[in-house]
Amino acid sequence: MPREYNTDRCVARFWSHVDRNNPNGCWLWTGVIDNNGYGRFDTRTHPDPNMRGQLAHRFSYALHHGAIPNGMLVCHNCPDGDNPRCVNPAHCFTGTIRNNIDDMVAKGRQNRGELITRAKLTAADVLDIRRRYDHRGVSIAALASEYRFSWNGMSDVVTRRTWKHI
Repeated sequence: MPREYNTDRCVARFWSHVDRNNPNGCWLWTGVIDNNGYGRFDTRTHPDPNMRGQLAHRFSYALHHGAIPNGMLVCHNCPDGDNPRCVNPAHCFTGTIRNNIDDMVAKGRQNRGELITRAKLTAADVLDIRRRYDHRGVSIAALASEYRFSWNGMSDVVTRRTWKHI
């Protein structure tokens, strides 16, 4: 763990925001939570202003396991499903961005379909598009034009390369 984090005052302040009484073993962060549900810990003792807003689970991991290697993320693996508020170092592991994405997909936590903020189609649209393409012979080009979609994007919808969950 970086020496500047390992001050009694900083560590005591960190633990004052942790609830370790959760029955599933998660140690829940009770301090500030960001928009993604992760705990934020202000490490005021850090000399680098860019490092003052730490993710709480990263701080806990470093406190227990030492410095996090450059370029690595601290990912969750909580027994009852990933919990972004969890700071239990036994529920965390280091990994690359690719490891984290693969873990997210394997656990089915990625946004899909209409939950993707830039999605242009709804689940009902996709079902209608596939029905019309499969049973009525409406061309990809005609569907793409109607839905104001690219030909490649519409091809991905009808061949199920996208919207696989439907």
